[in-house]
Amino acid sequence: MSIIRKVKTAFLIYLNHGLKNFIKLLISKIINYESNPSIVDDMDPFYIHSQAISQRYPKADSFSMGRISDSLIFELQELIKTIGDDSIKNSITPLKEYNNLIIGGCSKTEEFERLEEQLIVHPLHLLDTLEGPIERLHKELRKIFVDNIKSPFAFINTRAWTTRPSSAQYGPNALHKDGFKLGHMKIMIYLTPLNEEYGDFTLENKKITNHPQGTCICFANSDVLHAGVPGKKYNRVCIEVTIMRSFIDSPQFYKGVFFGRHFTSPEVVYQISNKLVKKFANKDNIEQFNKNDIIH
Repeated sequence: MSIIRKVKTAFLIYLNHGLKNFIKLLISKIINYESNPSIVDDMDPFYIHSQAISQRYPKADSFSMGRISDSLIFELQELIKTIGDDSIKNSITPLKEYNNLIIGGCSKTEEFERLEEQLIVHPLHLLDTLEGPIERLHKELRKIFVDNIKSPFAFINTRAWTTRPSSAQYGPNALHKDGFKLGHMKIMIYLTPLNEEYGDFTLENKKITNHPQGTCICFANSDVLHAGVPGKKYNRVCIEVTIMRSFIDSPQFYKGVFFGRHFTSPEVVYQISNKLVKKFANKDNIEQFNKNDIIH
């Protein structure tokens, strides 16, 4: 990034988020410099895997947009109503790993108390991902973004939440990078419109707004600063899907975790896929396997 662009970006962040948040962001970038996912040990399996992917496939677009079908929007909205609401506290998994996922989240009571004030969790992450609305969502997302991701990819984790209107610039509402290992991206699916009343999304120095419900945003979540923007009047409802670029297309084998990040190793995707291919060699499409066929 050129010096002029850096200055312009910094100025826009200051205008959009205020001096206090601008200073916090500057300090955070200095403190977290060494944990930047682009600065990694060349023996890190995700680094090795990412290098191999980059030799075989073009670089993915760092940002792209699409929209899911109207029928799926309605189906997902009904699903959110059916599964209801949960709390941040109940979504904390007291493990460092679960279903081969690295678990993040809050470590202090005051942290999830602050998140409780702004977020309502919908336990979509606990549902079966190999059938029903989540499976259909994943299939539509694969069709929408295949040309932007530019390689096969695996679905890793899926979760959903509502952001209360006028909530604080904290957690996902503050500018941040996710710090995932190399090779991962996120897709945000909005079940409410993107606008000032319902809330929108900030990516680097750009506010993404004035788009209809069902809008999807695919982006390199650990490379660019981003933040959810609460609405001024209504709840903002979204689903977040984590994917990993890989050598094979793979469904989300496991139920998700609200604070799930990514697999412990890229090998997990291939190990599970290999077991299923061997066991169900007569199947045409592993994404249609029944949940009872998965060995947890």
